Amino acid sequence: QVKMIIGPFDHAMSPPPETDMVFGDWSSLDINAIENQWLDYWVLGIDNGAEERPAVEFFLLGENRWVSADSWPPASASERSFYLHSMGLANTSDGNGVLDEQKPGNEPLDRFVYDPGDPVPTKGGSICCLRKMTKAGPYDHSMIEKRNDILVYTTGILTEDLTVAGPVELDIYASTSARDTDFTGKLVDIYPDGKAINITDGIIRARFRNGMSDPDFVSPGDVVRYQIELGSAAITFQKGHRIRLEVSSSNFPRFDRNLNTGGRIGKESVFEKAEQHIYHNSSHPSRLVLTVVDSL
Repeated sequence: QVKMIIGPFDHAMSPPPETDMVFGDWSSLDINAIENQWLDYWVLGIDNGAEERPAVEFFLLGENRWVSADSWPPASASERSFYLHSMGLANTSDGNGVLDEQKPGNEPLDRFVYDPGDPVPTKGGSICCLRKMTKAGPYDHSMIEKRNDILVYTTGILTEDLTVAGPVELDIYASTSARDTDFTGKLVDIYPDGKAINITDGIIRARFRNGMSDPDFVSPGDVVRYQIELGSAAITFQKGHRIRLEVSSSNFPRFDRNLNTGGRIGKESVFEKAEQHIYHNSSHPSRLVLTVVDSL
């Protein structure tokens, strides 16, 4: 008695906004008609076949078509890990960080400084009710990625399509100079012309890495594992494109800034800068985990 529809909508399920991604014929699935059919069946008792609809219907970005499945993620889905690598640089924000399926060896760490006074600005994404500051949806992040407080890790050019349909997770090892801080991740589709289109993102607060009910501050300098849920995605990264991961510590105002002091949330009035280190070596195999399917 449960059906799910995942589409390129905003909070009110209105048409996709004008963004930097083309959605094609997204309206080929008549959402209003489906809602009316569902209500007629359950509220008015009309036998109209509403219960026979697929369990899951989702819009597949990249191919811009609707797909039906019996579950989410689809039963044929499996996890693939893409590991973070640097190019031996102290800071990979120039785009030289590498993302591939080879486990890392003896590699240097990457670092950046998170300044709560100058957080990474939100541009699009799965947001609601911030239209005066930023609109929802996918936009080109290539200029934002030039900031010194964003690390980027990118695959080589794809030689064939790669379809993601399901949860996305960032599993990283990091240390900080603060008692409490945030780490963010963002999945990005890199077009042949260089556009960097955001797909999905997430965040974790260090003190809540073990759950909201069990706050646990970190010891400055300690290497800690963070498993960051980046939401779900349904997209075919097309041949000729590249897959990118952004790592930072802020995405404001989509997420509240962490002031790095370990104080009471919402009650702090001062902030500190934090030195952030991201590790990717044989002992700390930081990775992006994608839920992929061979065909749909």
